[in-house]
Amino acid sequence: MCLRSFKRKLIFIIGFLIGFILTLLFISIDDNYKLSINTENTFPKAWKLFLSNENSEDYENPLYKNFLQKENVIVKTIDMDKKQYGPNDIEDNIESDWLKTKIHITCVVIVEKIKLAKTINDTWGSRCNKIYYFSRNYEDKKIPVIKIKKKLSSSWQMLCELMHYIWNDADKLEWIIFVKDDTIVIPENLRHLIAHLDYNKNYYLGHPVMFWGQAYNVAEAGYVLSKGTLSKIIKKFDTNDKCLLGGKYWKKEDYDLGKNLKNLNIHPIDMRDNKKRGTFHGYSLQTLLFGVAKPGSYFTKALYPIGDDCCSPKSVTFNVAETNKVYTFNYMLYYLNVYRQFGRYGSISASTPVPEDEVWKLSLKEEFNLTDVDDLSSDDFYNIWRSKYQEPGQFITKLN
Repeated sequence: MCLRSFKRKLIFIIGFLIGFILTLLFISIDDNYKLSINTENTFPKAWKLFLSNENSEDYENPLYKNFLQKENVIVKTIDMDKKQYGPNDIEDNIESDWLKTKIHITCVVIVEKIKLAKTINDTWGSRCNKIYYFSRNYEDKKIPVIKIKKKLSSSWQMLCELMHYIWNDADKLEWIIFVKDDTIVIPENLRHLIAHLDYNKNYYLGHPVMFWGQAYNVAEAGYVLSKGTLSKIIKKFDTNDKCLLGGKYWKKEDYDLGKNLKNLNIHPIDMRDNKKRGTFHGYSLQTLLFGVAKPGSYFTKALYPIGDDCCSPKSVTFNVAETNKVYTFNYMLYYLNVYRQFGRYGSISASTPVPEDEVWKLSLKEEFNLTDVDDLSSDDFYNIWRSKYQEPGQFITKLN
């Protein structure tokens, strides 16, 4: 009996240790941010980039995998504790920075409120390769916000005019995303989605709905045009009069764009991920996540209906109408890091100019104008302090 009981305990202990070790192993793998790039044909030294474990499915995507292979990419691991807190001479670089050099995104923001434009400029706007702010009503040279000064009869005409404006820099255009000022954009995720696509071909991306027999990407979620698509619009609407005739109503430019692109045989495509989760969102994250009733054409007439889960980890846009929330999202996305294991560098305490046991000596020098304090003990300090200041109990007694 004793031997049998001992065997059971031994098996339990061995099983527990194996499980514990495997758990530590998985945690350590999860905390290794990965993607190291070997671009010896382009750069003198290899660029080391990282990708969080949650995004590792990208490397199972054959299209993205082919893109990495064409760019001579070798996948390695990188210690984020060392990256964030280690020596400054580390030459590792993050994946998003490398992609920014490869995939040029121009952001176009339609401005209704200057404060929102300023907030965008302070947050996600800097992550576009180029950004424009346009408005019917405002001009701000500091941001800058460009005012469309022509007399406009429809929102389509305004869209057409600003397309001509940015086309002046056609040699720098690849991908263009159009959003309202109450939208937050994650350019890094957009670059992942379009990395394998040729911007010279015709692409029209966003959240498509079917309305009045017409498929179009809704403006609230933002929409992306490739340079090839934009060039065809510029060619078709090559005069002010043609821009004027391309649409009739206000707040229908997204519908008019879809209609005009249909005539060019360019249609929205499915941008959901492999789990049918959306990537372009015209509602706030709170609305999308917490079971709010979702009637209306945005959901009921979606050309590619969203599955049971709300949002793809590679989501590109969300509606965020309050400036404080934009700053909060920006901090959560780009400055807050989660570490699940002990860090060698990040766990080092901040250096302090005065050691703790020297603080009271500094106080004597400043408060009592004493200079020779090296030979004073902590008891001496207490007596000097007590001679000038009453103890809290005595002070309270006098008040009563």
